[in-house]
Amino acid sequence: MLNNTPAEDYLEVKAYLEAMIEHYKHTSSPVLAERRKTYKDIKIAIFGEDIDDGDTRKESTRAWFC
Repeated sequence: MLNNTPAEDYLEVKAYLEAMIEHYKHTSSPVLAERRKTYKDIKIAIFGEDIDDGDTRKESTRAWFC
């Protein structure tokens, strides 16, 4: 990351979060499902994207927008 432009860093972080969301997509473990939700919440907080697919809009979930 130190040699990248801010745009490259932005894309790298976004790609990492998307990869982690996909990695934990089909887990049956509640702990790993929560980890996936955390990655989704981080993505929403940083990029302001609505990526709701059923588990980000629960009553106990708060999305922070910058």
